[in-house]
Amino acid sequence: DIKQPNGIIGTPDGKTMYCVAMSGNQLYSFDLTQTGPNLDGKALGKLLPQVSGPTDCRAMCVGPHGDVWADVLGGGYQHLCKYHPGDPAPKCLGRLAVRNPNYTEFTDAAGKPLAWHHGLRTEKDGTKVPQWHMGVCEGHNGKVYVTYIYPYTVLEIDPAKPGK
Repeated sequence: DIKQPNGIIGTPDGKTMYCVAMSGNQLYSFDLTQTGPNLDGKALGKLLPQVSGPTDCRAMCVGPHGDVWADVLGGGYQHLCKYHPGDPAPKCLGRLAVRNPNYTEFTDAAGKPLAWHHGLRTEKDGTKVPQWHMGVCEGHNGKVYVTYIYPYTVLEIDPAKPGK
């Protein structure tokens, strides 16, 4: 039994469903073509194997090439994770950060923080990291787009170029 399933998504062909339990750090798949009174699932592995505490995944999608993408909060950071059907387990591609932190103003002319602009945390080295995720999708171009709130922000990630 999965307690509090979250991030429930299905494949375009309607044959497979994926989900994560709220604060569970485990990706599951379900074969929707099975018959019978129960829908038996399969544990595919931890989304963030390096995180021992609770995680939060509210943003998942199945991309146009069948890959499962998830934005997962764990250890105080947002991480981009990917699962390709047939892989032994999901992969964490790393923590997310904003490489162009001056994309918007965060303070007014007097230096006072703007309302609804508190969703990016500034690390000691000046890196801005997002705190509250909303959604994730993979485009036909292979890039992944993640949305955040406060301020509403869309991050474009090129999985072929990690860290860029």
